[in-house]
Amino acid sequence: MKRGKGKNGGSTPVDGHTMADTLLQELNEALAIPIPAKEAYWQITDSPPPTKPQRRTLILFPRKNDITPARVDELQNAVIQTPGSSRTVIDKLKKQYPGSATLSMLSAICSYGMLLHSYNQDEMLECLKMATKEAASSMNSFISVHNCEYFFKIYFAMLEKLKRKQIHVLNSLRRDRRTKISRRNVMNAMALTDQLASEKTRISLIMARMKKKLTSSHYTASFNFMDIKRAVKHVKVGQKGEKCALGTAADMIANLYALSMAMARVPIFSPLISKVINQLPDDHPSFLLRKISIQSARNFNRMKLASIEGDRTGMTTLGKTLLKENLIARQKMDGQALHHSYETDPFFNLSLIAQMTQGLYNKQMSLKMVEIALEAMDSVIKRDMSRNNIFTRLASEHAIKLAALRDGIDEDLYQEQLLDR
Repeated sequence: MKRGKGKNGGSTPVDGHTMADTLLQELNEALAIPIPAKEAYWQITDSPPPTKPQRRTLILFPRKNDITPARVDELQNAVIQTPGSSRTVIDKLKKQYPGSATLSMLSAICSYGMLLHSYNQDEMLECLKMATKEAASSMNSFISVHNCEYFFKIYFAMLEKLKRKQIHVLNSLRRDRRTKISRRNVMNAMALTDQLASEKTRISLIMARMKKKLTSSHYTASFNFMDIKRAVKHVKVGQKGEKCALGTAADMIANLYALSMAMARVPIFSPLISKVINQLPDDHPSFLLRKISIQSARNFNRMKLASIEGDRTGMTTLGKTLLKENLIARQKMDGQALHHSYETDPFFNLSLIAQMTQGLYNKQMSLKMVEIALEAMDSVIKRDMSRNNIFTRLASEHAIKLAALRDGIDEDLYQEQLLDR
C-alpha cells in the first residue's frame, strides 16, 4: 500500500478509493513500526563528536563530554523533578556542547517527563517517537546503565501509545469495507508491535538485576568503545581486577554482556549491537560465547518478526545461521562444566531453533535438529554446576517438549512410508 500525504481537509486515493487525509495521516502513523528495515526514520546514525565549550574555561578534570560529574548529577535530578524548566537549560547546553551524548539522553528524559503530565494526547505518540530516537542516538557514543534504563521506559511507553493508535485506526477503517488492504496492513503492524512489546518483561528483569549489583556511581557512569577495548585487553591477559568504567575489567564485561542482551531485543539498536560484538574477540572462549549469545538473541528476535510477516525465506536463512553459530559455540564448551548463562545459551538455543523451525525444513532435517537439541539438553543436565541446578530444571523442561516433537515427526515419517508402499 502506498503511503502519502494529502492536503488538510482533502482526500487521497488509497486501496482504490479516496480516504480522508486526516485518516490517512493516522494510518501512516499506525504503520510506522520502530524497525529500521521497515522505516527509514528509525535508522540511528552516529552523533558528531563532542566539541569543546565556546567559552574558554579552566577544567582541571574534564569528562569525555566536557561536562563535570557534579553538573551531570545536578541535571539528572532536575530532569526528573522539573522536566519543563530543565529542558530550557539543556537546550542551551546542547548549543554549547553539540554532540554530547549525556545531554541528548537528558533531553529525551525531559520530553518523557513532560509527556507524563501532558493532556495533549494527539501529539503524544509523535513526541514519544522523537524522544525514543534521541535517547537511542545518545548511546551510539556513550553507554550507561542509567541511560539504557530510561531509554527502555520511553521506548515501551511509545510502543503502548503506538498500539492504541493502531486500534483506533483499525476501528476507523472497519467502517468502510473498501479498506481491506489497509486493515490487513494495520493488523500486521499490530502483531509486530505486540512482539516488540513482549520483550518488556525480560528486559526489565535484566535491568533490575544489574541495578541491584551496581553502585550508584557505576549505575550512572558512561563508557565508550575505547573503554570496552581496554576491559577486553585486561581480561585477555588475566588482569580481571583492573579498574574500568563499571568497576573491574571483569565487571565491565559482565555488565556489557547483560546490557547487550537487553538491547539485542530492540531492532533500533541493531547497528549498536554490531559495534559492541565487533569488540569481542573470537580467539578467547568466554568472549566468543558471549558474542554468539548476543548475536543469537538478536537473530531470534528477527526470526519472530519474520514469522509474523510470513517471511519463510528470512526464517529459513536465520534458522541456518542460528544453528551454525550455536553448534560452533557448543563445540567450544565440549566437556567443560557449565557455570554461567552465556555458557549454557548455545545448548538452549539449539532447543529453541529446533522448536521454532518446525515446518521450515523437510522432516529428516527437522528430526536431525531435534535429536541434536536433545543431546544438548542431556549435556546440560550432566554438566550443570549452577546454584540450585537451575540449568538442569530448564533442560528437563526443554527435553519434554523436544521428545514430543521427535515422536510427532517419527509418526509423520512412518505414515509417509506406509503411503509410499
